[in-house]
Amino acid sequence: SDCIVTLYNKPAETAFKLDPKDVIGMNVKKLLPPEIACKHDGYVARYMETGKANIIGKTIVNNAMKGTGTLFPIRLKVDELVGMDGDVSFMAYLTDISNEISLLRSSLTSKAFSDICPVAVVVMDSSGVLISFNKAAQEAW
Repeated sequence: SDCIVTLYNKPAETAFKLDPKDVIGMNVKKLLPPEIACKHDGYVARYMETGKANIIGKTIVNNAMKGTGTLFPIRLKVDELVGMDGDVSFMAYLTDISNEISLLRSSLTSKAFSDICPVAVVVMDSSGVLISFNKAAQEAW
């Protein structure tokens, strides 16, 4: 496989902030952070030679690079496709998980703050079901 992008859909265009004409026909390394891009062709060559997969068929979390050079977190799955003629190509499925990461960080920050807060904090849903509470609330009850 020569790692050339042959398909690039609208969600990819949105995620990477790159027009298809700037990606199709280019090496996929263009979408990778430099520390991965410089090794990518070697990873593919090793897989083609040995058949030993490190990420093919698995889902991983990593970074990708927007056209602006900005890194963003992705959930990535790469599958191998073998054509009738034996040609091997790869299909990458990715999701920009920037919002998930941001929510997780916010949640962890809120939890850390509520745990050091000296005032009892109790969170309930609209039905009155207890969702969470901090250490001060636990000590009060």
